[in-house]
Amino acid sequence: MHYRILSDCLITPKHVMDRATVEICGRRIKAVHDQFVEDREIPTLDARGKLVAPAFINAHDHFLGTWTPRVGRGHYFHWAHWNADLKSSDVTQDRSKTSDLDRYIMASYKSICAGVTTASDHIPHEINDPFVERMPIRILTDYTLAHAVSDMRLDWGNGIQIEYEQSEGKKPFITHCNEGFDADSKDEVYELHRLGVLQRNTVLIHGVALNDDDIRLMAQQEASLVWCPVSNMFMYNVTADVPRLQKAGVNVALGTDSCATGGLHLMAELQYAKEVAASWDYGEISDRDYLNMVTINAAKALMIHDKLGSVEAGKLADLLVLERKAKDPYAAATDCLPADIRLLTMSGKPLLGEPGFQNLFDQSKETYSTVAIQGQRRLIIGEPMKVVERVRHAVGSHKELPFLPFA
Repeated sequence: MHYRILSDCLITPKHVMDRATVEICGRRIKAVHDQFVEDREIPTLDARGKLVAPAFINAHDHFLGTWTPRVGRGHYFHWAHWNADLKSSDVTQDRSKTSDLDRYIMASYKSICAGVTTASDHIPHEINDPFVERMPIRILTDYTLAHAVSDMRLDWGNGIQIEYEQSEGKKPFITHCNEGFDADSKDEVYELHRLGVLQRNTVLIHGVALNDDDIRLMAQQEASLVWCPVSNMFMYNVTADVPRLQKAGVNVALGTDSCATGGLHLMAELQYAKEVAASWDYGEISDRDYLNMVTINAAKALMIHDKLGSVEAGKLADLLVLERKAKDPYAAATDCLPADIRLLTMSGKPLLGEPGFQNLFDQSKETYSTVAIQGQRRLIIGEPMKVVERVRHAVGSHKELPFLPFA
């Protein structure tokens, strides 16, 4: 596919350009021009009056947990106490009637409807390997992992040190961290440092009990943190001190966690993050910071910044065209709803868009269907209503699926 997008508000996100042409050739961005370039021989999409940004990246999810309602009574002392409630809940029994494949498909469409083309599914490879290549979005495949650091962790991977060694410093090593208030959980950052695995490619999830020494170590070792405010507040009634992390120079990305405790989708997570931060009296997070968390910061944490996270020549053409509802571009990009998406592309291929971009969809060899997202007619890759029908048939009821805004 070869086409151009004209924009009078392009967020790269390092800069905002008020006259820009993004040229896409095949899977990549061929060029970003600082003027409007039109050529009758190359199809041109006019996105002037809209906002163009990098497609979003969800830095932490658990696709198998794509189900509602949330599980738990809240305000836990340790993640293991919540896990016990999860295993014994009626919600889990209900969820088990559906297939793993269908939950992966729902997670993918949840992502698409929130402007996400890339997601980190934190789970051992042997579990998600059968599904990742079959999904309509990009699921991170190059990573090593642990479940957590303390002795109460689940048996994921080959052990912390072996998993880190297998990363060779070139893949993200991803683990939950500080997800509790017992002594072992509070000691996890230091333990990672003692083991020699707190490094530039280390990605810590949650960090609800980080102290000043932990943050200093993370900054010193250039480790990243993924912030999941919805899940943190639901489970612990506290979340990471993001302004303090940012001030120390720690790279912070945003993630939803699973629907079992977290946000319905990444756009909802952004809105909630802003609500939580507005109640703090110890620092502010700018709209630009929020956009960075779901673009360049997330790409840096997941070590895909050479391919994704910004609108630059040579990178994959993952682009998001949004209705511009605020004068400030960064506010408009982070105060959005699923219905505000006008076009979403992954590697140049359209995944979701309004009928006005029908010509672009016609160039693709993919199958598309029509759905209504919050009352707005959209073209979407595949046939997502079929999975909705299968899931409702499996559970024997008209199950509400609020993470899918077309269901």
